[in-house]
Amino acid sequence: MSKRAATVALLACISVAFVLSGAARPAPGGRLSLAAVRSYATGAGPQSFAVADLNADRRPDVVTANSDGKSVSVLLDRAIGTFAPKRDYRVGGEAESVIVAELNGDAKPDLVVRRGSGSFSVLLNRGDGRFVHGQSTEAGLSCEHCVASADLNGDRRADVVTVGDDVVSVFVNRGDGTFAPVRDYAVAGPDVGELVLADLSGDGRPDIATAADRRVSVLLSKGDGSFGPLRNYKARGCACTGSLAAADLNRDKAIDLVSTGQWEDVMDFASVLLNRGHGTFLRARKYPVGTNAGESALADLNGDSAPDLIAQFEGKVAVFSNRGNGTFRRKRDYSTPGFFQFTVADVNGRSPDLVFASWDLGRVGVLLNRGHGKFSRLLQYRTLDGPTSLAVTDVNTDRLRDVLTLSNATEGGGNRVSVLLNKPGLCDVQDVFQKTLAVARATLARGGCHFGRVTWGYSTVRRGHVIAQRPRFGAVLRDGGTVNIVLSLGRSHG
Repeated sequence: MSKRAATVALLACISVAFVLSGAARPAPGGRLSLAAVRSYATGAGPQSFAVADLNADRRPDVVTANSDGKSVSVLLDRAIGTFAPKRDYRVGGEAESVIVAELNGDAKPDLVVRRGSGSFSVLLNRGDGRFVHGQSTEAGLSCEHCVASADLNGDRRADVVTVGDDVVSVFVNRGDGTFAPVRDYAVAGPDVGELVLADLSGDGRPDIATAADRRVSVLLSKGDGSFGPLRNYKARGCACTGSLAAADLNRDKAIDLVSTGQWEDVMDFASVLLNRGHGTFLRARKYPVGTNAGESALADLNGDSAPDLIAQFEGKVAVFSNRGNGTFRRKRDYSTPGFFQFTVADVNGRSPDLVFASWDLGRVGVLLNRGHGKFSRLLQYRTLDGPTSLAVTDVNTDRLRDVLTLSNATEGGGNRVSVLLNKPGLCDVQDVFQKTLAVARATLARGGCHFGRVTWGYSTVRRGHVIAQRPRFGAVLRDGGTVNIVLSLGRSHG
């Protein structure tokens, strides 16, 4: 699923969350308000999406990969926070992920679509956000998002790298968006789960790193699109259930690697491999995360120019503060029950925040950075049911980052892109069910809402806890909106 480091070209095979950067205007008081969700139809069964300016109007557009529809859907931004109706393109197979890359030298972003059959298809941009079909290629892919793109040989054309069970396949671009015969490289397997392209050796060319069960494999570029001998490094954890990320962790201008995933039934770990220089790595240092570790990301959360580590595990997110030398302090845990996808983005004009989406709950969650890499309690916002992907970008050119989710739920408004515009000054009604009076007051205040009347009623809910609220969670009111609550008297004895 950060993606994630400004100093590297990083494409990890997780559910891709694209964050388009740009200066953000501070929201009043640093608070966050999101408008009520607005949604747009996609093709059937969207699995993931990408956000990029596809028609050169300096506004982010959306492209979705639709498994059931065997297509991609392109939605162009209308500049006022809305999107034009979708335009679909068939890709001849179950489209499961899509990446954006410039393939044929016309400075227009093209599409590389991973298909469920283990192949990928190319769609070439005509220049106005419309596409024509290019080459389709068998790739033998082993994981849902193991396709990445970067200029491997310095010809200013994006090449494509894919991952199979225990092999990396390199497709060098001929310069026109077609590819030379594939060249395969063995890596540690089986079931490679992660792929990163980053300049690990410092020669200006992207190298390849993959992660599988207890191994990180590194292939260093020769500069011409080919790669040298394989080097394997032990890493605690199985990255097929976690992630692999790259960034300069100790400020020595060399890119380091972090792998997270399952090691034992009772504890999962993050393994940090510091770069010794020239693309070789020291022995991994492990940090306990928690059970069922998932996605991770690297980002400077406290402004010291040293990326910190964020890792999800069961019902929580762990934040490890970087000491500045590539070692990390004891983690701080923040509760995020039911939230699965996440990304790092500044949504209120202060510091990088943590933004989440929940497939089960149909919600977006935000942990606002209070400064120094510490976070406030979780804020929640209603989106459509079943969000599978998440992105944060400015869709209406007001210099405030908005939140987008992709939903493929069969009920509750599936097959749609949802947009929650960042609108300072709104009251976002929070969920205070079963909370105490004091906690309910504080929670509603964080959502920008005033506390209204308190009434009482009998309930099986514990006495003094909220049993109802008006308006309900997810309502969006104007500034100064008021929420009334009902507290439990406990069970009736009448």
